Amino acid sequence: MKYMIKISNQPKHISSSNFHQHFLNTKAQILSTIFENFNRIKKNINLNIDLTNKSSFPIQASWTWSPEINTDLLKYNKKTTTNSFIVSLFYEFVNLLYHDYTLIYTDASKSINGTGFAIVDGPQVKIFQLPYFSSIFTAEAYAL
Repeated sequence: MKYMIKISNQPKHISSSNFHQHFLNTKAQILSTIFENFNRIKKNINLNIDLTNKSSFPIQASWTWSPEINTDLLKYNKKTTTNSFIVSLFYEFVNLLYHDYTLIYTDASKSINGTGFAIVDGPQVKIFQLPYFSSIFTAEAYAL
């Protein structure tokens, strides 16, 4: 609640217009779906992502999922393998295994200078600064 009060007092904060608008608008009577909220946020930050199909949630509980995670790069020791070699292997894996995917990269950071996150979608790079009191978890959540 304290966080919402702080955000409502900062009209320039990214979440006041994108994420928490329905809390501040007391006239809203119909809740939006996640898909509708995502499209509104996407439009507000000019993110070029095309989602043509809505995904239905699986019946299986999320904590029982077994996602496929590619760990091929973990067999290379960072101390003994050059950075350029690891980067070239990464791009090789992406081109070989994920050539028909839309690649979107996110990152978040917190330091004594501030908290923020970035989204990279092809040539588009969007960088956002969050209030100093934001946690790294909050920044990572915004990035996703």
